[in-house]
Amino acid sequence: MALEAEARLHCLRRGSLEKILQEKKQNEEELCHVGYISQPQERARMASDEWIASAYGLSHFARTIYRIYEYSERDDSAQTRAFLDLTVRTADRALKHTPEEDQHYAARLSDLADYLNIYCNRYGGADDMRERLIQLCSDSARKTSQGDPDLAARFSKLSHVLEEQYLLRKQARFLMEAIEAAVKAEEATPPEDVHKAARLDDLARLSERQCDSSRADQDKILYLENAIYYAELALRATEEAQKAKDDMVNEKVAPDQAGTPEGEDGTDEGVEIEEVPKTEPEDKQSYAARLGYLSSLLTRLWAYASGDNGLLNNAIRYAERAEKETEEKNPCKPMRMRNLSIRLLKRFELAPETKGQDSDIERALSFAKDAAALTPQESAKWPSRLNNLARIHQSRYLYFGEEEDLIAGIACAERAAKAYEAMEDPTLAQELARSYNSLSTLYLLQFMRTSGSNDIEVAVRYAHAAMNCLKFDDPDAGGLRSRLAIMLETKFKRFADEKDLKDAVDYAQSAIELTGESNKTLQAGRRSDLASIMETKFRHTKNRRDINDALLHAQTAVEWTERDDPNRLRRIDVLVSAIVTRSNNCGGNLHSLSLFQTDVIAEMKARAYNTYGPNRGNILFNLGRILELQLDLTGARIAYGKVAECEIAAPLIRVRAWRRAGILYADEDKWAAAFDMFQKAVSFLPRVSFYWLNLDDHEHILGQLTGLSSLVAVAALKAGKGDLEALVWAEKGRGAIANLVTNARLNPYGLENKAPANHFERLRCVANSVPVPGDVLPQVPSRISEKASRWLMAGANRGLQEAEREIEELTPDITKRLSPSRLRKLARHGSIVSFNTTRYGCGAFLVTRERPVRFKPLEHLDERKIEKYAKILRSMNMTDISHRFNVNQQLRDILRWLWETAVGPVLDELNMKGVTGAPEAERLPRIWWVVGGSLGSFPLHAAGICHKLESKDKPGSKENTLSRAVSTYVPTIRSLQYSRTRARHWLLGSSDHVLAITAPEIHGWGRLEVKKEIDAIKAAFLDLPGGRNVQQKDYPSPDEARDSMRDATIVHFSCHGDYRPDQPFKSGLLLKNRAKGEPERLTAGELMGMRTRSWLDKPGLSYLSACSMAKNGSRALMDEAIHPANALFRAGFPNVVAHLWEVKDRLAPVMVRNFYGELAQFIRGHIGGEKGREWDRAVADALHNATLLMLKKGNSRKQPADWANLVHIGC
Repeated sequence: MALEAEARLHCLRRGSLEKILQEKKQNEEELCHVGYISQPQERARMASDEWIASAYGLSHFARTIYRIYEYSERDDSAQTRAFLDLTVRTADRALKHTPEEDQHYAARLSDLADYLNIYCNRYGGADDMRERLIQLCSDSARKTSQGDPDLAARFSKLSHVLEEQYLLRKQARFLMEAIEAAVKAEEATPPEDVHKAARLDDLARLSERQCDSSRADQDKILYLENAIYYAELALRATEEAQKAKDDMVNEKVAPDQAGTPEGEDGTDEGVEIEEVPKTEPEDKQSYAARLGYLSSLLTRLWAYASGDNGLLNNAIRYAERAEKETEEKNPCKPMRMRNLSIRLLKRFELAPETKGQDSDIERALSFAKDAAALTPQESAKWPSRLNNLARIHQSRYLYFGEEEDLIAGIACAERAAKAYEAMEDPTLAQELARSYNSLSTLYLLQFMRTSGSNDIEVAVRYAHAAMNCLKFDDPDAGGLRSRLAIMLETKFKRFADEKDLKDAVDYAQSAIELTGESNKTLQAGRRSDLASIMETKFRHTKNRRDINDALLHAQTAVEWTERDDPNRLRRIDVLVSAIVTRSNNCGGNLHSLSLFQTDVIAEMKARAYNTYGPNRGNILFNLGRILELQLDLTGARIAYGKVAECEIAAPLIRVRAWRRAGILYADEDKWAAAFDMFQKAVSFLPRVSFYWLNLDDHEHILGQLTGLSSLVAVAALKAGKGDLEALVWAEKGRGAIANLVTNARLNPYGLENKAPANHFERLRCVANSVPVPGDVLPQVPSRISEKASRWLMAGANRGLQEAEREIEELTPDITKRLSPSRLRKLARHGSIVSFNTTRYGCGAFLVTRERPVRFKPLEHLDERKIEKYAKILRSMNMTDISHRFNVNQQLRDILRWLWETAVGPVLDELNMKGVTGAPEAERLPRIWWVVGGSLGSFPLHAAGICHKLESKDKPGSKENTLSRAVSTYVPTIRSLQYSRTRARHWLLGSSDHVLAITAPEIHGWGRLEVKKEIDAIKAAFLDLPGGRNVQQKDYPSPDEARDSMRDATIVHFSCHGDYRPDQPFKSGLLLKNRAKGEPERLTAGELMGMRTRSWLDKPGLSYLSACSMAKNGSRALMDEAIHPANALFRAGFPNVVAHLWEVKDRLAPVMVRNFYGELAQFIRGHIGGEKGREWDRAVADALHNATLLMLKKGNSRKQPADWANLVHIGC
């Protein structure tokens, strides 16, 4: 045995120790100095059998081996583990060689416990090993006599081991025993001991663990109060120790020897607090750590004991002290800054104040930025710092509405998510889920602000990703599922996909199931979310069971929410919204409300005006709705007015509030106030429909504001503002999408080279994410990304507004563009008529050379009748042979009513009485019909009794439009004005050519008689001097079609047309088959977006021989008049001919032949100098005469579905 021990010692000395000497570059004397090897004179005694066999020798041998293990600890080789294993076994032998009555027996127990604890922590330990470790610590403390200086350290060690066992096994008995041992350790530690604070830290931490393991809120509060008590004592002990240290000049506090193997340096008994590394107990870092820990405990207690804001104030005070006490280079500095920023943010959200350098929100943002900047990007904590920064930006946006914060928050959250993804660490799944959830919320907020469809789709994707990060039974899974359900509900409202609604209901219900019934606080939030979704479902299905479920869940949510809960008002808002929806749709009234619901409404009235933050706009809007039902119209108007004034509310809901308030004023004949509301709403439209949105988003937004232009116009008239001002406001509200897309504000007026205009143009191009002209901003790339556009728009928005004010004098706004002199000039070729119809009265604005603007009231025109007949027109299938008679009969009735109530009185007012004999075009005046508004879908050019027209040899009726005027349609007066600035003498010269774009066969759409149409075009132009070149392009792609149109004068489309009333910008011409899916189409949106300064070289006419390409069939977008024909007009074609509805295949070639025949005849007359053959009348006159040719056929006269189909749009 002695030889074995000597050989082992020799091996350690000559082998491992020599290796250590080489690696650490230390000599033998240095190792001797630190006690790793005995002095040279003792080496002989160390190698003797007696020394090896003695307990003291074994204990010393164990320490020597452990020192070798410490030097090689970074090496995970089997030899390193063998060193630690040998240390444990040697210490165990030392314990066995020590009698229990020996004075060193307790120390041997403590030594073995230390080594065994290190082994378990490093390599893991079986249950029996950990049970023995606990027993060793317990025996060590029990064997230590009272008054022994090591007693406190050994009880403390026992407490730590029991705490670790509790964390592994989650058995409450281990926690209670740990607390008992910690109490004994603290009692055994004298007040002046430098480790007194560490003992109190243990008690504070264990009390907090009791809080974590408790379910009842009252128990949690009690244990947190205990933890705070001990933490405050620990902080006081640290301050006293620091003071004692400062008083001891040139003296050093003796190290604590408790709980350490004999002959070794003492160890710090302080625990790691808030990620702080172990330091000397009286060190400044420990003091800062204890300040930070006490702040954390106070914050937790404040969260449970809601309403006691003094706790939060104290938490912030301690956090500020902790941050100040931490040196700049200390690795804990970023953590303390982050914690302080979180608490400042919480206090700000309790009582939002105005912005300022010293406000809580600004200080929170500053600390969060510094925390992120001080954290190395390779650190695992860096993403959490970014998430915290994103959270503060989000809150700042919610309360102050500045888009810079929203964009910055998204940027921070995206970087955090990417950092977590790159780590590929499964243990960070919860952190990654939080990043995704934060991104989802931020994109939802962006959608609520801009209504950009891409934002809600991204929000849903991130919500799905967050949910998928966690297991189904994870404590946070319910919250993420409920959040995803709300995202899907919002997406359904935007896209109307029933799958989204079904998934939203499923996820919301599963979120409730995952949340225990006992946790009513969380249950209230989940049920409120489900109530909102069920209300949305009811609006879609009209199933009363859905709205009843919504009311049940909403009421339960409010009942389970405490009155001082900050979420209570939002849940009341959901309940009130469900009450209003049921009342409006199910014929109920507020008298049938329960006492609880009545009290809730009263509470909402009392609290709504005092709320501030993300839901203020929605809450006040719903308050207005419920007040309307209670017939408190004054209160409702006030509520809507507060919504409109709320800068942080979504722009769309602000416009809706102005609109609703205006209607309430109008209902009481308070027209001055109504006009004020309506004109604010119209003026705000550009802020609602942002430049960078796609056309579908513009449709969705403005579709919720239909009729606003007519309302502001009638209010202006009744408020005595004058006919001209009323027309100006009507024009401001019409064609908003087209004005945003074409963006024609500056070009017609030659402002490109003026300095303020340059500034405006630069900002507009940046904000609009459009190609930036090189002569304005050459250093900016030709196209910037959407995200860059958002950043620049947020920063440039104020500058854009300033530039707009500067440029007002240089740029004629709509008022100046529609001045009397300009309108007279515009009407020199013919009168312009713009109908305005509302439930408050109908009429028409008449623009003539003699009198620029006058309003003609139409007493017999009723909005309800307009809607009735418009609905019939939208539902008619003009090519249905089985219902041809009924269709034509209904259409004749509509045309007669249209003449008697609208068109006839207008033409009489304009003194257009018709001519004697055949009403050929060259004998009649021209008239332009503005198609925005409710009458925009009607065939005004065919109104009246047209089957008995007067001819040369036969008298007939002149009670129809065809006998009185040559009709042309325009989307708005502004579009006509702009088109006139670009118009040129386009009649075909010998160098001009005709382009025919054809697609005769499209899968599923039937074959068209394309050849007959092309032959008719060629025949019409054959006899013109010099002839005309007709080029045919079959089945081009949309891009090829656009390119080929560039240098053509006449573009003729002969193909199928597909009109989509729900998405009119996707209506288009079907040009090319695909192998799978829908055919390629040239849409109205693409055509409208093509408008640039040089897109078309010499445009003259575009003829759309395709179904419904001039149909204004979207009820929600009547003011926008969106269809491919108008899109081509706005794109630069001064003349467009298209069909209002479906066209019969056999009639299309006849119409083409008649029209082009008349056009060719007009060109011949114009070339010959015939009177009345002015070039700008060519298309309108040709179409008018072609329509007369159709009416000469006996069968067609009584079939307006055939002859009234074609219309002219142009200047």
